[in-house]
Amino acid sequence: MSLPVQDLIILGLLKEQPKHGYELKNVVDERLRYFAEITSGTVYYTLKKLEKLGYVTRSHERDGDRPERNVFRSEERRVGKECRSRWSPYH
Repeated sequence: MSLPVQDLIILGLLKEQPKHGYELKNVVDERLRYFAEITSGTVYYTLKKLEKLGYVTRSHERDGDRPERNVFRSEERRVGKECRSRWSPYH
């Protein structure tokens, strides 16, 4: 299965370190604003889709008295396989 570019962007950012959806949106806005525009809705939709496909896993974290939030991590083995098949001429 070939993933759209916004999926690969989110996977790349999660490869750096686990993040929650709001944090991902902020990183896209700050670091990639000249290259990609991804709405909050697209971030959350993409995370849900990537989790269903097995590319990311979700855990719950609580920070003090703040509400629990979902933190997403990339599944290295699946992500590496997708990137190789997408970008390598020898797949």
